[in-house]
Amino acid sequence: RFNVSENTLKRLQEKRLLRAETRPTGTYWELSHDTLIRSIQDARRRREEEVRENLVKKKTKKRLISVAGAAILILGLCALSIIVYYLNMNCIAETEVLLSKGSSLLKDNKNLALAKQNFEEAIVQLNGSIFVFGKTEAQVSLARAEDGLGQFYLKKEDVFEAKNRFEKAVDVAERIGDSYLPRYYLNLADSYMRLQDWKNAESACRKNIARSESEDKGRAYFMLGNALGAQRDDQKAVEAYEEALRFGYKEPDIFLSLAYLYFSLARLDKANEYLSQAEETSKHDRRYQENPVFKSKIKELRDKLAS
Repeated sequence: RFNVSENTLKRLQEKRLLRAETRPTGTYWELSHDTLIRSIQDARRRREEEVRENLVKKKTKKRLISVAGAAILILGLCALSIIVYYLNMNCIAETEVLLSKGSSLLKDNKNLALAKQNFEEAIVQLNGSIFVFGKTEAQVSLARAEDGLGQFYLKKEDVFEAKNRFEKAVDVAERIGDSYLPRYYLNLADSYMRLQDWKNAESACRKNIARSESEDKGRAYFMLGNALGAQRDDQKAVEAYEEALRFGYKEPDIFLSLAYLYFSLARLDKANEYLSQAEETSKHDRRYQENPVFKSKIKELRDKLAS
């Protein structure tokens, strides 16, 4: 009826657009509604599966790229950390050489100007290292450098500048919990004593005593006694000196100081006892035998006790 070739009908059947139904009277062709819908649904399902697979592949690829990027970043940071560490250690090693040279020159009283230069150069380098790296190791060395520079200024009798340097050493050491902190407090107390700042000297001594080991406390208690004595707190000064003796500080000057204090407290027996110890311990010590002030004070108190 429609003059459609057999070949075309078969092709339409293959595409499921038509379907054939064989009857006694012949082959009938009709539109394939049910099979057409099924094929469309199958095609749609395949497309959806392809879309899902593509999404999974894209997500997997993106995840792999993220992991690879993170791994590269971590490796880069590790490499940078290693470089930073070695740069910092190299800086600290260089400044340790400067500090060692400066301390040696200072101890031998040789070329104090060069000692100062070494300490100042170390401070510049260490401040730069701390600014960039923020490392505790550099701060430990910085406190040592400031303390060394303070020692230099003491030798040059610039006590005020020495005090400033010791304060800086204490400030750095306090922030990092440096084990050398008690020593820096003692040097700071010494500078306060020379400036006759008795209250701050007393405070620095007490801070040293609170933090130092037993073998370091003798000199701190002696200096504390000096600071208390200068404030006319004789009884507490005596107690501090007695503690200094207990911790092994037995220089002739502590016995003389105790003798004078006990004399002022009208304890003449104790004054005589400690004066004799001052005389005995100074007999073989040239520092005291050649010190006219020390010898004069011994004679003065001996005369007072004899009268």
